[in-house]
Amino acid sequence: ECSIHLTPYCDSLVETTRSLLDQGDIDGRDAQRAMETVGFILRAVPTPDIISRIQILLAPHVNALNHKLNDKISTLYNLSLISSLFVSLDIHSQNILEDEEPSIINEERQPMALVLDEILSLLHIVALQWARDETIIHCLCGLLKRAVKTLLEDIFPYSESICQLLLDVFAVHPHSSVLEISRSLLALLTPHNSILARRLFIGLGKTCLELIEMDITRCDPSLLDNFFHFVSQTLRGAPQLFECQQVVITTVQGEMQVDQTAVKPQFQIDSGLTLNNTEQTQTPHLNLTIVFSASLLALTLPEVPVVRSSSSLICDIACRYSTHQSAATAISQYGLTLTRILLQAIGGSVPRTHVDFCADILYTLCKHCFQLFPSWLELLFQDSNFPTPSVSNEVKSTFRKLILHEKMNKTMFRSKVSAFSSLCRGY
Repeated sequence: ECSIHLTPYCDSLVETTRSLLDQGDIDGRDAQRAMETVGFILRAVPTPDIISRIQILLAPHVNALNHKLNDKISTLYNLSLISSLFVSLDIHSQNILEDEEPSIINEERQPMALVLDEILSLLHIVALQWARDETIIHCLCGLLKRAVKTLLEDIFPYSESICQLLLDVFAVHPHSSVLEISRSLLALLTPHNSILARRLFIGLGKTCLELIEMDITRCDPSLLDNFFHFVSQTLRGAPQLFECQQVVITTVQGEMQVDQTAVKPQFQIDSGLTLNNTEQTQTPHLNLTIVFSASLLALTLPEVPVVRSSSSLICDIACRYSTHQSAATAISQYGLTLTRILLQAIGGSVPRTHVDFCADILYTLCKHCFQLFPSWLELLFQDSNFPTPSVSNEVKSTFRKLILHEKMNKTMFRSKVSAFSSLCRGY
């Protein structure tokens, strides 16, 4: 609240802070708070003066980051300090007193964009040096996430370099923190540069799917949780990234031109290219059916966060059964398998803490896939021992009728599923 009134003392405050940080006499957390405070004070200073002051303030830490790459403690310390400045030094977030009216929107370029420009190549070196270290990569991704949040559109000139950094690190060792920053970046990037957004999404997604295919039980639960959130957010905000598109490139007098009007969704990939004055090529995409099958595997895991995020993704896909061709394909192919897994889970194959997640998926299937869902239930319940021998065919028939009539009341639907689960478990 007092940052505007502290502007006359800005030089002395910056110099004192720089001196304290250089001496290393204060704790790491206190150093971060001091750097963040300086950022708040600098907001009220003219932009040219901000740039000169932050160069003085950050120069020792950028140099230390460059010359002490093998020192983990030093690297974490300096990354944290730079990250703290990204949190607070946002000239578009105005310091407004209670009796003042907001001024005209500031359209100047963020000073921290220049900082990012200077250190981005160094951050790439640090990332590759410590690609297998969870602590440093988490800290570095936190810095980039704060940079994205502060810079917003000013991040676009550096988005390709940031995406490449994230892909390079993830290829060496998949970190959940990389997926966290990618979620923020992808939401900002997709409307601006769909090609780069597609490359980032597919690169990270395919790596995760390969790990799940090898052995999902050996995957880091945090990585799985973030992956399913990552895919779910993308499905809601940029569903086109799951679809293959056919782009027609026409050659006119030796120059290639992309016919934007000829970009059409294609759900079956043609392996060949057509060359008849035009060239048809396919944009890469992440196969939603494969993602859906991976989420089915996650339902059987013991970790609640993973089951919650995979359930949310399955519901998001099922909600798009009638509007999204890829979702319809996934549901049609794996819907019966999904229903079997859910009923087995409700019958006792998973802890009771997972039953509500299963109920939510069943409710979504009942509401959005009603053409198929009743036949799946009827087929599965024909087995007298499914999902457990402890319930009779009459009980199963009653349960089936009850949930099919509760597709508009989620609370009642959950209650019916919970009661059926108790009967199956012998309670």
